[in-house]
Amino acid sequence: MGFGSDFDGAKVPRELGDASGLPRLLAALRERGYGEAELRKLAHENWLRVLRATWGG
Repeated sequence: MGFGSDFDGAKVPRELGDASGLPRLLAALRERGYGEAELRKLAHENWLRVLRATWGG
């Protein structure tokens, strides 16, 4: 799983709003006990892993 920023047509919580709200989402998860390694995976590392695996990078 990884966070994306294409919210076109999606219903998102008002607090998130758009892609500029992703840091607030990460901060809220951090406050609820998610570790930095988990947050890095959600923020970008999972995307990079899948792209490398599928594109051969």
